[in-house]
Amino acid sequence: MNAFCITLIVLSTIIIVYAFFFFVNLIFVYLFLKRLKTHTNALTILLNERFECLKSIINIFNKNSTLNKINSTTLTKYNEIDIVSFKNLTSTECISARQTMSVLKQELYYLFKTNDSFKKNEELLFNFKIIDDIDSQFRILSASYNADVIGYNYWIRFAPYVYIFLFNDVKKRELI
Repeated sequence: MNAFCITLIVLSTIIIVYAFFFFVNLIFVYLFLKRLKTHTNALTILLNERFECLKSIINIFNKNSTLNKINSTTLTKYNEIDIVSFKNLTSTECISARQTMSVLKQELYYLFKTNDSFKKNEELLFNFKIIDDIDSQFRILSASYNADVIGYNYWIRFAPYVYIFLFNDVKKRELI
């Protein structure tokens, strides 16, 4: 064999190996995108459930005329929450809504613990138990989401293929 054929075989082998590993990289990126979509849907559902559960607790407090003990700015911010913002977990609206719901939950829980008549209310106990369960599930899912974001960001920035992803305008994802 002459040198030209050997060079051609070596170059074609390198190109085939490069293409193979690029497709493996694409598979990883696709799998991470699929998992991120699943996590986003689950986290959105949990945020909606938390929002509705807080609303039912507020209604219970409202029946007993103790809602005036809650910080009015927090309650106003809660009423202004648009649940559509939960679909984009890294948006400022969603982050602000999550913080508002956390502050409101703490204020409602403090009111619940300091008032003896509420300690016997089964509906309030049930709703606070649900919110605690939702919070623990949210923490677990957000940790899994963040791990998948790190994996996705790694594979789109993998050294031999980073230019292909940059050329196709593939964006890094943000942690929540």
